[in-house]
Amino acid sequence: MDLSVEFGTSNVLHAFTPGGTKIWIPCCDSEIRPTIGMKFSKLDEGLRFYESYAAVVGFITRKSTVKKRKNGIISFQIIVCNKAEFKEKRNNVVTEKVDSIGEEDDNFVDDMNVEEVVVGQDKEDYDCQEANTPMVKRRLSTRVGCKAKMILKYCEDGGYIVSNFEKGHTHHLYSSENSHFQKSKRKLTMFHKKMIIDNSKVNIGPVKTYRMVKKYVGGYENIGASRNDFKNFHRDLKAYIEGSDAQMFVDNFKRKKLMWSAYFFDYEWMKTTVYVELYGQILFAGEIMPYNMVFGPFTGVDHHKKCVTFAAGFIAKEDVASFEWLFRTFVKAMGGREPNCLITDQDPAMKIAVNSVFQQCEHKFCMWHIMKKLPDKVGRNIIQDTEFLKELSKCVWNLEIEAPEFEEKWNNVLVEFKLQYHDWLNLMFEMRAMWIPAYFRDVFMGGIMRTTSRSESENNFFTSVVNPHVSLVEFFMRYETALDAQRHCQAENDNESQEKFPQYELRKEDGIDVAIVTEANRRRKFKVLFECFSHDTTCSCHEEDFIKNIREFKNKIEATKNVTLEDTQNVRSSEHDIEMLIGCSIPDEILVQPPKVSKNKGTGVHDGSGTSGSKRLKGAKEIAVEQSKKKTKRKCSGCGELAYHDIRNCPHKA
Repeated sequence: MDLSVEFGTSNVLHAFTPGGTKIWIPCCDSEIRPTIGMKFSKLDEGLRFYESYAAVVGFITRKSTVKKRKNGIISFQIIVCNKAEFKEKRNNVVTEKVDSIGEEDDNFVDDMNVEEVVVGQDKEDYDCQEANTPMVKRRLSTRVGCKAKMILKYCEDGGYIVSNFEKGHTHHLYSSENSHFQKSKRKLTMFHKKMIIDNSKVNIGPVKTYRMVKKYVGGYENIGASRNDFKNFHRDLKAYIEGSDAQMFVDNFKRKKLMWSAYFFDYEWMKTTVYVELYGQILFAGEIMPYNMVFGPFTGVDHHKKCVTFAAGFIAKEDVASFEWLFRTFVKAMGGREPNCLITDQDPAMKIAVNSVFQQCEHKFCMWHIMKKLPDKVGRNIIQDTEFLKELSKCVWNLEIEAPEFEEKWNNVLVEFKLQYHDWLNLMFEMRAMWIPAYFRDVFMGGIMRTTSRSESENNFFTSVVNPHVSLVEFFMRYETALDAQRHCQAENDNESQEKFPQYELRKEDGIDVAIVTEANRRRKFKVLFECFSHDTTCSCHEEDFIKNIREFKNKIEATKNVTLEDTQNVRSSEHDIEMLIGCSIPDEILVQPPKVSKNKGTGVHDGSGTSGSKRLKGAKEIAVEQSKKKTKRKCSGCGELAYHDIRNCPHKA
């Protein structure tokens, strides 16, 4: 025999069998090593003792053969090293001859009244392949025929005794450097699960969470779990929610309604999924989500001219009926009060729904969406090679001019670039009252028209915490996180407006005290007259009736539960942990089924089963870009230029 010290955790004796097989015999304190004749009061006590011994010396245990009497009492149990036996083909029923018991134990088995023999198997070591399914990636086998084992036999006077103990292994044992890879030392704690759930609320996946935890604890060996453990918990979360997703989603709103009477929600199945009210005034309609539904946040501006979400809704289709239901429910949520102005894109179904539902609301089109279409409508060559876009933007985005001045500048630009007969530009001019600010200066806009992409900014705000692959329950948690960030930003702005003041310069003009105020880097000037006695204020911007401050939010309706991270001794089931972390449980009765996958632009074409079918629908802009990449420039017989058009669609065609 060759005696050597190999690992830092324990001494290991190297030995060789008569056949030349090398074996590793761990050496440790006698108090933690099983011995033949050792007795335990319960079977579980013996199993835990062997697992503790395995964790110290560096291997993983697995339950193997178990025999029961007809009365249900376990007559004996074999616990082996997880590398015992060899990998076999996986069948529906796995049987195995019991040949690892000594002669004394074979006689014992024959004398006992045995009901059945169940051979333990490690599903992790078999290929997860079913009939008529694609071949899956094969994994390396961990089975090397190790003979290490312990047999516990039932005693007639009660308890279990160690009848056989093999301590030699035919493989290396885990060292102190890689002991954290042992399955027995990998276990997700509540700290890990809470990190996964909390990070998912800000669109951080389980793999990135795993890396973050590594930084917190100082190294991968201190995490106590593997990357796959993190991914599997996230998978289990989705599996737990599946099937009850919509019902749990609605139940969340019902609980919030009980805790806060001012909270409003409504839903109508098969048409629209759910609607949530927060608070309201001037609006936007946007788009983005789960099940390929359309997410529509109603967005306005607060007293800091920042985006604020008043309400949000999910609709399964972008049709008139869905929009009408959404708008009617919004008016209901606002106590029957319509918004002053609603700005949307040029969706025809939405336009019909707005005119049908709202009686007093001013409906306008988003300037940014219209100007975004300009390159596709008039041709990219004229946009890139001329000053057309720059000149047109000067009259479109100028908020100071009146209607007659705008019309004159618009016509001059079109004549200058020979586009006065362009169909789309003439159509936009005909509906100029719907999107040019000069035609609705009397409507208070709260600064909405002064930004070029407020709606896209709102969509980007939500997509930073949400993606199309989340469930409804996950969306609810992320949506709450997004609104918390929005409220925090508003609180910061409130504090800044109270603690900081703009720079100003006082001067005398015609005997009147004039204050010149600098607003950030803006150079615009307005004449403001303030009456000291009556406190009346007038401004040359004609927007002195500024929006009143939006009422303060109520205190948080749910107190954050303190989770004791150190208490990992209490073993909780995975389902209980998920229920506590997401704040809801599987309902006893499911009345609201998960919605079918919707078919909308950009989401793909789906069949009734919810699986993806043919190619997804593409927008006009995406199609134009793809065609421009495939085509080569050719000479147009109309204008004589090398371009991507011909005489049929020439932008210079009269």
